[in-house]
Amino acid sequence: MDKLKDLRNQIDSLDEEIMAKIAARLKLMPLVKQEKNRLGLAVTDEKREQEILAKTKQFEHPEAIGAIYTEIIRQSKAVQSSTGLVGKRLSYSYSLKIHQAFGNPDYRLWETDDLGNFIANRQLTGVNITIPYKVQATKFAQSLSPIVRKTKITNVLTWENGELRADNVDYLAFLEMTDYFQIGFCNEKVLILGNGATAQTVYWAVKDRGAQTVQKLGRTIHEETDDLLSNIAKYRDFTVIVNTIPFGVHPELQTEFLVSFDSFSCPKVFIDVNYNPYRSAFLQAGGKLKSIFPNLKLINGLYMLVAGGRLTEEIWQKQAIVFPKTLDVAKKIHFQQINIVLIGLPFSGKTTLGKALAYTLNKTFYDSDEILEQNKQSIHDLPTIEAFREHEREVIAMLAQKQNSVIATGGGVVENEENIVRLAQNGIIVLLKIPFDLLSGRIDETRPLADTKEKLQALAQKREKMYRKFADIVIENPHNILKETVDKINEYLNHQWAES
Repeated sequence: MDKLKDLRNQIDSLDEEIMAKIAARLKLMPLVKQEKNRLGLAVTDEKREQEILAKTKQFEHPEAIGAIYTEIIRQSKAVQSSTGLVGKRLSYSYSLKIHQAFGNPDYRLWETDDLGNFIANRQLTGVNITIPYKVQATKFAQSLSPIVRKTKITNVLTWENGELRADNVDYLAFLEMTDYFQIGFCNEKVLILGNGATAQTVYWAVKDRGAQTVQKLGRTIHEETDDLLSNIAKYRDFTVIVNTIPFGVHPELQTEFLVSFDSFSCPKVFIDVNYNPYRSAFLQAGGKLKSIFPNLKLINGLYMLVAGGRLTEEIWQKQAIVFPKTLDVAKKIHFQQINIVLIGLPFSGKTTLGKALAYTLNKTFYDSDEILEQNKQSIHDLPTIEAFREHEREVIAMLAQKQNSVIATGGGVVENEENIVRLAQNGIIVLLKIPFDLLSGRIDETRPLADTKEKLQALAQKREKMYRKFADIVIENPHNILKETVDKINEYLNHQWAES
C-alpha cells in the first residue's frame, strides 16, 4: 500500500502541474483572440493545430496524448470564441452547422448549470439561449427588444457598446416558418401544447396574426388562463395545434404522444417546434388523422430553427443575409441527418443496396440482421421466433436513434408495428419490391423462415399489406436499382418542403 500511495502522490503532483499549465494556456486565449481580431484572422487555424498535434508523436503513448491535446485545442478555441449557444444539454444541437452556413465558423456550444456565472466570466459578443434559460436570460439585459418586452422571453443576448441587449428571434422565426408553409392564423382556433418559454412566444405570435382563440395546455398550470393537457378533449374543435413540449425528442424517442387527437373534428395543421426527430410522436399522432382529413398539414420545426439562426447572425453581423437561403440550409441539414430505412422480403437485396446507398449518399451503413448475428441473437441462435423478435425489437430501437445512416432491416421487421414507428421518426422507409420469380431464384438455407419457395410465397402474402402501409417510397422491378432509389429519395425529400 505504501508504494501505491507514493505513486499516487507522484500522480497528484504531476496533475497539479498539468492543470496549472493548462490554466495558464487558457488564460492566454483572450489575448490571442484580440490579436487575431486585429489581424483579421479566424479563430480556427487548422495548419497550426496539425503542427501541435504532430509534436505528440515524439512522446510515449502518442495516441493518448494526441486525444488529450485535441480536447485542449477544442477548449482553447471555445475560450477564444465570442458567439455560441448556451444551455444545459446541447450534444444533439444542429446550431453549429446552421451558424457556420450563415458565415460564423467560430460558433460554439456551451453547456452550463449556472447562466449568471457563465455570462459574468466570459468575454462574449453574443449568445443564443436555449432550455432552460430563456426566461432567466432576460434579467441580465439592460436593453430589451419590443418582442422581448411583450413575450418576456429571450433567446439572443448581444453585447454592444458596454450594454447587454435581449432579443427573441423565435417569434419572427416561427412566423417565417408558418408563412413559408402558407399557414394562416387569422380567425383560427389555436391550441398550444406546453406552457413554457417557447409556448409563450408562439402564443404572442399567433395572437398578433389575428387568431380567434388561443389556448395553452400544460402538464401543470403556470398561468390562470392555462388548462391541463389532460383536458384536451374540450378543445377538439380547434383547427391549429402547435406542440412546444420537448417530449420524445432525440435521443429519448417515444412511440406514443402524451395525448390522443382521435376526437378532433376539424384539424387543419399540426406544427411541432421541435425538429429532431423530423417525424416526432406528435406529428405521427397527427398523421393518423390524414385518412379522415387528407388536407391536414404536418410541419416540423427545422425551418424555424434555421430561420432563427439566420436572424441571430443578422443581428450580430449587422446586415441582412440573402445567401444562402433559409430553405437551402434547412434542406441540406435535413438530408444530412435523415436515415434511409430499407424494408422488404428476404432475398430482396436490402444489404447490397444499403451498402451502395451509404457510399453514394455519404451515410453510415447498418444491417439489423448482421448486428443480431454478431450478438449471437440471430434466428439460428435462439430457441424460438418470439425470442428472436424481442432481440430484433431492441436492436431496432437502438438503430432508430442513429442519424445520417442507411439501415437494412430483416424481412419480418414490419410484423411489430412499433419497429416501423421508431424507424420512421427519423427515417424514410423504402420498400424493395422485387419480382417473386427473381426472389425465388435466390433462396438458400440462410433464412429458415423462407428456405423454400412455398414459405417465401406465404411470407409475401402475409406481409405485402404491411410493407405497403409503412413505405414512403416503393422501388418496383427497377432497371438500375441504385439510381432509381437515389432519384426517388431526392424527389421525396424535395416534396417535404413547399415550393419556394
